This record gives sequence, structure tokens and C-alpha cells, in this order.
Amino acid sequence: MFATPNETNLLAAFFYSSSLLMPSRSEVMSSVTELCSEAMIYLQSSEPSLAEEAYAAALDLSETELGESHFATLRVLELLARCMKMQEGKVDVAVPMLERLIELREEGEGREEVSMASVYLDLAECYRRTGREEEAGEMEKRSEKVMVVVKEKMDRQEEKEQEREEEEEEDDDEEEGSSDEEEDSSDEENQSIGSNAVEGEKRPDDVPPPPGRWNL
Repeated sequence: MFATPNETNLLAAFFYSSSLLMPSRSEVMSSVTELCSEAMIYLQSSEPSLAEEAYAAALDLSETELGESHFATLRVLELLARCMKMQEGKVDVAVPMLERLIELREEGEGREEVSMASVYLDLAECYRRTGREEEAGEMEKRSEKVMVVVKEKMDRQEEKEQEREEEEEEDDDEEEGSSDEEEDSSDEENQSIGSNAVEGEKRPDDVPPPPGRWNL
């Protein structure tokens, strides 16, 4: 069953009015950034409880408007977990946050980044502070594995860059050699033309005498 023109117009008007009420992604990102900046100021002022409130507000906004797997949400969750970890008596609250962060990031494409290794170490520290030594060791091993992978990637990238630079140097040398050959060829051609021109000229002594006269 198709919508009538009037119903279509009403639906269009509804979605248009809803879009005016909903903040854009750029506005959401700006608000999240402002809240995180505010939290950083509180941390610098040794007021972690106020920083916690600002981070929590930023996380709630980011999750609601951008989604729990958005990179901004994951970043704010990481900051909030570290804020909880640094406060006395709130390590137990930081643990599930970090566990959730790791789960979300491992589902995405960020499991082999340096920042992921840092998250593993944060959770290892929390485990150790709560007496969970075996789990802390496991997190440290996972962090080390990530760093090995990261180093291998960096080494491969350096090798590629070095190969590219060597290829560029070889191309430059070939271009210089080709240019020198062209110059030599041009010089030889000019010399040959000059030589032929000289040979083609007749000196006065070479001109034969007029008929019937002796050459004095």
C-alpha cells in the first residue's frame, strides 16, 4: 500500500523537523572534546572526582550519539578508566571499563596498535593491584605480543622506504647518464658538421685558372 501525497509530505516534514532537533556529528564531537578538555583541566588541578564527572558526561554523549564502537567513544572510555584507576578505592571500577574497552577494540581494527598495548598494561596494573597476578601476567604477555607486531610493521615500512629511495636514486643516475650521452652525441654531431663545412670550402689557391691562360 503506497502513501498518499499528503502522507508523504507529512513524513518528509517529520524527518526534516527531527533532523533539526538532532545534533550533527561535528557538533557532538565538539561537545565531547570540550568535556574531555574540561576533565583534563580538573586533573591538572588535582580534582579527579570532577574530571570523572566530565569524562562520564562525555562518554554518555558519545555512546548515545555516535555509538559504543566509535573511535571517540573508545577514547573517552579509556580516559575515564584511567581516571578511575588513579583514584584511591576505584580500581575495581576501572577493571570492567578496561575489559570492555579491550573487547570492543579487539572486535575492530585496533588490536595491533601501540595504544592497545598501553591498555593491556593498564588492565595488568589493575589486576595486580587487586591480587589477580595470573591475569596481570597474561595482559603483560598480550602487550608484548602487540609491541612485537608493531615493531615488525615499522621495520617493514622502513625497508620499503629504503627500497623506494634506492630506486629513486637509480632512476636519477639513469637520467643523468642519458643526459650526458645526449650531450656527447650532440657535441660529436656539431664537430662533424663543422668538419664537413671546412672540407667543403675552397681556398683561392684551389680555384683552377681561366681557360687558355697560364697559372702564374
